[in-house]
Amino acid sequence: MLSDNSRGMIRNKDNKETTESVKLTCRLLSYSYNKGIPARISEFWHILFRTYDKKSPEEYIDYWDYNTVMFESYLFDTYSKWLKGEDIDFEELQNKILPLVESSSMRKVFTGSGDFQDRLWAIFLFLSDPDIKL
Repeated sequence: MLSDNSRGMIRNKDNKETTESVKLTCRLLSYSYNKGIPARISEFWHILFRTYDKKSPEEYIDYWDYNTVMFESYLFDTYSKWLKGEDIDFEELQNKILPLVESSSMRKVFTGSGDFQDRLWAIFLFLSDPDIKL
């Protein structure tokens, strides 16, 4: 069931009843990455920006900022939980990402699309199963 509870958009890797946005994002990522060479969570920023047809996250993210480094630790822990089948709150993930984006116009692109959390969900689905068919 896709209903959200008060904690945000909670999903786990077994949720296969997805939105159209998740399906489109997974297809985009499948076409964007070479088969046989899996994408990794360490490429998260590049993958996220690719879903918005932006090639250089370096223009928007300061990789050396303490908060970015701390976020990446959180991201790895969150993805590890995802792989174990635990629930992930994609609203919480969104709320940790947005302050790290240095451009207010790029934050508006992320939130203005109305499907930012769906794209994050799709990224996690794709990373855990690059051959996913939705």
